[in-house]
Amino acid sequence: MASTSARARGAACLLGAALVGLVFSALPMQAQNQAVATEPATGQPAAGSAAPRGTNLSFGGFKVSADMPIQVVSDELQMDQNVNTAMFAGNVDVEQGDLKLNSATVFVEYGMIEGSSKPNQIIRLTASGGVTITSPTETAEAADAVYTIATREIVMTGDVLVTQGLNTVAGERMVVYLDDGTAEMQGRVRTFIDKSRSKDPEPVQSDSDPAGETGQ
Repeated sequence: MASTSARARGAACLLGAALVGLVFSALPMQAQNQAVATEPATGQPAAGSAAPRGTNLSFGGFKVSADMPIQVVSDELQMDQNVNTAMFAGNVDVEQGDLKLNSATVFVEYGMIEGSSKPNQIIRLTASGGVTITSPTETAEAADAVYTIATREIVMTGDVLVTQGLNTVAGERMVVYLDDGTAEMQGRVRTFIDKSRSKDPEPVQSDSDPAGETGQ
């Protein structure tokens, strides 16, 4: 059958790795080959058009090497080898290095990338149903996210909220550039900086001399 389903998280992970080829390296040279083809799905501006301006963020924790493998684990997996797609559903976890993504569903498109001889490579991951992306230093939340492997970009849309330490930044749309470790928040941006907890607490003085004992 063209469609395969597995309900155990372990089984979904094994099927994804064996049949889809989820563990592979994304070649840097593929960015130019796939840029135009992936624009409609990612919602990014067409080549030659001016990109919307926004607020630049430092995302050092999201800097992920292109040759790091990708692992997907879920409660359910449905594959359609006729069109080279896979749907992971149920508490889906995606990991690539220190980058971790969690969402209700992840739709994976895979196949042969132009300029590469490797089959069954992931072209794009589309996460939906509430997305949380975490690194050792940042957390980003949104309604949906699209990770295009060739361009090494993650586009997050729908009530985007970024937490870095005590500070938060919210906006309508955010593009994360994994190779640079940076991001751009687009649309009307709201920033909250909490300085009330940034000060070092005053030292607590220890009273080792009980009252009345000094001088006796």
